Amino acid sequence: MACATKGSGTDAVVSFVLDASVTLTWALAGEIHAETVRAWSRTAALVRRHGLTLYKAAYLEFAARRSLPLATFDGQLARAAATEKVSLAMDASP
Repeated sequence: MACATKGSGTDAVVSFVLDASVTLTWALAGEIHAETVRAWSRTAALVRRHGLTLYKAAYLEFAARRSLPLATFDGQLARAAATEKVSLAMDASP
């Protein structure tokens, strides 16, 4: 799988990380589980939509997918969760 990307900045980094992750998944498992691909796709969309790091977006995607409340004191992540209609387990304001 090629790691060449169009664009720059966050989109290029997300594309590279996703390409590398998918390639690694193929190498280790011999096939890509469909739910894993969908989860990565949703995570990448959250990165682009909210300007989150991949790390933060992965937590948000997991909470959304499992219908779980998200526990965070990170304001950016809390705002993204509200936009995505993911409930918070606590008040994110300091």
